[in-house]
Amino acid sequence: MNQLSYTYDPAHPVMTLGGNNLNLEAGPRDQRPVDGRPDVLGFVSQPLSEPLRMEGYGRGLLYVSSDQPDTDFTLKLIDVYPDGREILVVDGLQRARFRYGYLPGQISWLHPGVIDTLSISLPPTALVFSTGHRIKIALSSSNYPRFELNRNNDLDPNDRSQARIAVNTIHFGGTWRSRIELPVVRSASGVAQTTERLQTFTLLPAFPNPFNSSVRLDYRLTHPARVQAAVYTMTGEKVCTLVQARQNGGEHWLGWSGENERAVSMPSGVYLIRLQVDDQVRTQKVTLVR
Repeated sequence: MNQLSYTYDPAHPVMTLGGNNLNLEAGPRDQRPVDGRPDVLGFVSQPLSEPLRMEGYGRGLLYVSSDQPDTDFTLKLIDVYPDGREILVVDGLQRARFRYGYLPGQISWLHPGVIDTLSISLPPTALVFSTGHRIKIALSSSNYPRFELNRNNDLDPNDRSQARIAVNTIHFGGTWRSRIELPVVRSASGVAQTTERLQTFTLLPAFPNPFNSSVRLDYRLTHPARVQAAVYTMTGEKVCTLVQARQNGGEHWLGWSGENERAVSMPSGVYLIRLQVDDQVRTQKVTLVR
């Protein structure tokens, strides 16, 4: 199975149980009261054979789609005890329309049947998952009232009218490999050495966008790295390769003239430019106007 879907109804949200709250009941609360809901996807590891230490920031890199123009995606990191308790560690949320930023020009809607990517950042934490415990990830689209409800439409976020029911999908296969990244500490002595992922590159917005003859993306590498870039249609079909080489650290750019590998002009539409530096990936949407 390469994807899992669920229905998110703003009228029946997943209720908040603990977390980093001020006016709400806070802290490491048991999540079992919301376990088993059809709008919560749970992924649980095998019992740990040895302690697992985590320090720093985690995140979820998800490939998602929805039948509505906007929705939320939530992520919970949970410590499952041998007695069955499911204790919240940290949680986070990403509103789809703001996945590229909060400025007016960065707002981007979802389109039915089109897969897009977003990142859910988790607050910093330091924790040891003990032997016999299991690590659980819970994905959904609400955590209310910790986070305001998303009404799954393209109205102002403060407009509470015209709520819609959304069918949301998380994708796992092929090009669209959703994953969770945790800052695991491999050494317990001396200065902590972690696998916390440092940002290996910075990607600037595509310009001009929309474009007619060519579009340019500038990026900066923090160190020498293997760089791969390609253009895809919104249904995941590869159009062409833009770069596939090892590059030195510093400023770089790439361009696309709106043609496929055979130098045939592509029709007007929205395309994805996927840039991978070592094992970190960013994507940007560009609009070709003929």
